[in-house]
Amino acid sequence: NVVTVLMEENPKVLIQRRATTLAIYPGAWAVAPVFGCQPVSRGQGMEFDLLVDLFREYLEEFFDFEEAIHRNQRRLSDDWFLDEGPVVRLRQNLDRGTAEFELLGFGFDAFNGELDLSCLLTLPGDIAERDLRSVSANWEYGSIERVGLFSDALSGRIAAGDFQPGSAFALDLARQRLAP
Repeated sequence: NVVTVLMEENPKVLIQRRATTLAIYPGAWAVAPVFGCQPVSRGQGMEFDLLVDLFREYLEEFFDFEEAIHRNQRRLSDDWFLDEGPVVRLRQNLDRGTAEFELLGFGFDAFNGELDLSCLLTLPGDIAERDLRSVSANWEYGSIERVGLFSDALSGRIAAGDFQPGSAFALDLARQRLAP
């Protein structure tokens, strides 16, 4: 679960309403993106890289590049998506320190046995205005919203149990980390 925070005067978080066709927590609210870790390559090893997974899902969930999450036998490289515009700009901002990605904590979903890594991605306003303006819904969610990280509206949704548990946990950790 990655809490994507747009660093504006009042930080905003991107949340998604999960599609009702999903097997796990259909119709629940979740942070965006939410993903499972995948091996970096098609090789025999199970090595994974959390940043590579972030880049893959950032492109897939926000820009509807479904191809990014499936191994494509027609492509020579497994990391072809690293050269796509939104990912290039995100990587540049991470390298410059204008965007940050950090691991906040680890949890366990007692309902389904999932292990949850909670992460925080903070983005400067210029990324939000340039790239996220063209966000396109993908098959995993029905809608996406930008809401205040510390807003009463978000607190109400969490308290009502409308969030996937891992996302609620990640939001709590993000609030603690970014508390004024």
